[in-house]
Amino acid sequence: MNEKVVGNVRLALLVLSGAVGFVLLIACANVACLLLARAAMRASETAVRVALGASRWRIVRQLLTESLLLSVGGAAVGILLAVWGWIG
Repeated sequence: MNEKVVGNVRLALLVLSGAVGFVLLIACANVACLLLARAAMRASETAVRVALGASRWRIVRQLLTESLLLSVGGAAVGILLAVWGWIG
């Protein structure tokens, strides 16, 4: 059954899957670099918060919340684009 579904385009499907995986890897690396750049720009803000008495847990919680909101927003946009591409 697998041979009937895939047929003689197996190599093309494998190459396409590899290309998609590579693009996703590049996108993940870009997001990681953006988050690192953002954290580097906020180093002085974090130092001020520590100097004013904020605990490490509070700072970590703030950064995790911010990252979570960015992740959820990106996932929502990605899902909307996927649905739009599937329907359209």
